[in-house]
Amino acid sequence: MIYAQDDQSGFISIDCGSGSNYTQEDTGINYVSDEGFIEGGESHDLPRVHNYRTRVYNTIRSFPKNERNCYTLRPQKGKNNRVIFYYGVSRGKPPQFDLYIGADYWATVYISDPAIYVLHEMIHLTSSDYIHVCLINTDRGDPFITSLELRPLDIAMYKQQPPSSLILNYRHNFGTNETVRYDDDKYDRIWDPVNAVKVRAIQASDRVSLKPFSEEQVPLKVMSTAVTPIDNYTELYHRWIATSNDEFIIYVHLAEVEILESNQKREFNIYNNDVLIGAFSPSTNITTIMLYFDSPTYELILRQTLNSTLPPILNALEVYTLKQLLQNQTDDQDADAIWSTKSTYGLTNLNWQGDPCVPEEYVWVGLNCDYSAPRAARIISLNLSFRGLRGEIATALVNLTMLESLYVLSN
Repeated sequence: MIYAQDDQSGFISIDCGSGSNYTQEDTGINYVSDEGFIEGGESHDLPRVHNYRTRVYNTIRSFPKNERNCYTLRPQKGKNNRVIFYYGVSRGKPPQFDLYIGADYWATVYISDPAIYVLHEMIHLTSSDYIHVCLINTDRGDPFITSLELRPLDIAMYKQQPPSSLILNYRHNFGTNETVRYDDDKYDRIWDPVNAVKVRAIQASDRVSLKPFSEEQVPLKVMSTAVTPIDNYTELYHRWIATSNDEFIIYVHLAEVEILESNQKREFNIYNNDVLIGAFSPSTNITTIMLYFDSPTYELILRQTLNSTLPPILNALEVYTLKQLLQNQTDDQDADAIWSTKSTYGLTNLNWQGDPCVPEEYVWVGLNCDYSAPRAARIISLNLSFRGLRGEIATALVNLTMLESLYVLSN
């Protein structure tokens, strides 16, 4: 396969446990080794018993030491970013561990089938220069990771009020048996096919020209297929049982993929958990309808209206959990200064990884922080005594503008 251009600006694609950089053959995505993003851990090659084509699945990094191990990413600030954590095919008994983004709990990782690769994905509005993805050992086996990826999104995409992060539950592509991702989707969202019952697949002909009207910029390849009820059924029904009582958001993506005759009309009512949202008649303008619910059980019903001669259609669907990230990170200037100091002195034998100040139980050794500021934690004390340091005081320390005390004894 030949790729005409590399349009992966802002992509961070890390193959955890790999010792080299490469371009993945089936996607054209450029992967890098995780060296430079993480300290510690053990790299392992996995047996290729499942004959996966994707090279990124061939290695893992496991963490038998330390309670917390963190990857630190430098995203494009002020953008929505998709952070994707892949895992699968563990060595030995599948472990269970917690996943954090910064100081906030993200998910509990549990591998029920060690032969299946699974991902955790979050859409996160970046307000800091850093994103820390941390694996927390909960004494149920060694945490491990297969791949860590970051994908920037346009700021207009996936807006909700109030602003919050979105944890992906699933992203479905109807009317096909093909998975769609980069480069058909320039944001590398993975659109999985789904087996639905009592429906038939329909596909846009060459005479149908879909228009990307939706701010979510669903790829044309996804929107060119859909499902519609079979026989005399007049509704499409989608049900999902959540595992928590959180608030959820649904993105329903719709577009007409058939050329209708003058005597044909497609119109259907949209019901969100039995609440009528309104009637909708799809056109070739791709439209996204955003729905909220907070019930453990979710039911989406698309029901043909009395005025319609055709049953409803459904092209694609995304379901997210709304997640408020409540913990502030360390002030960016302080974080830059202490990371630079760490690099200057080669301080790799401490717990200096992840956010320097938060959460408080994992504050870096030798640091004291002030948590009273409303927006960010500040470093107020630094103890570098007995560290075997040589040379001059690191110039980056002058940028710790709230620093009240600095100890450098016995170096």
